Amino acid sequence: RSTPCRSSAGLNVYKRQVKVCERVYGPVHASTALAILELSNYMYERKELSLAIALHSRALSIFDVCGSGANPNSLLVLHELQLMTEELRDYNSSCAVMQELLTRNAALYGESDERLLFALGKLAHLRSELSDYKQASVLQARHAFILRQLLKSEGAGVSEKLREAFGKKLDESEKLRAYYVSKSKATADA
Repeated sequence: RSTPCRSSAGLNVYKRQVKVCERVYGPVHASTALAILELSNYMYERKELSLAIALHSRALSIFDVCGSGANPNSLLVLHELQLMTEELRDYNSSCAVMQELLTRNAALYGESDERLLFALGKLAHLRSELSDYKQASVLQARHAFILRQLLKSEGAGVSEKLREAFGKKLDESEKLRAYYVSKSKATADA
């Protein structure tokens, strides 16, 4: 027995919701974008990733026009787009989306803010999946730089356990950077 969410009737409900929002609010409105996201999530649940990605991209465009590139809805949609493209193993698209997310977060929080750490590490990993070890090493160096800055800025006010945890993260980041540098040199020599 199919559930309402998986049936064609469910699909029609989400499509109708988008059409109603377009008529009531217009095609470029946050409520319309949210309805498109609901349809996109429905398509994602049905394992129709390519369509879900297209719908997410459309919603992102609307959020960017309605607000700004740094509004919370745009950032959330970008994050979800990155996860979907990675799930498809489309690492080129995934890198592009993660780079856009990193750029917007840096504009919002600053170039060396701790909130960039996840995006930097993730983008370095994705670049390595594409054998772009040089760019991965640059991203990982930036990751290590931010960790070093955090460790210095906290000074004496940091507990020994926290200092130790930051130290371990910094060591891991430096080891990854060194690995990417060595892979970059090896691929350049080949």
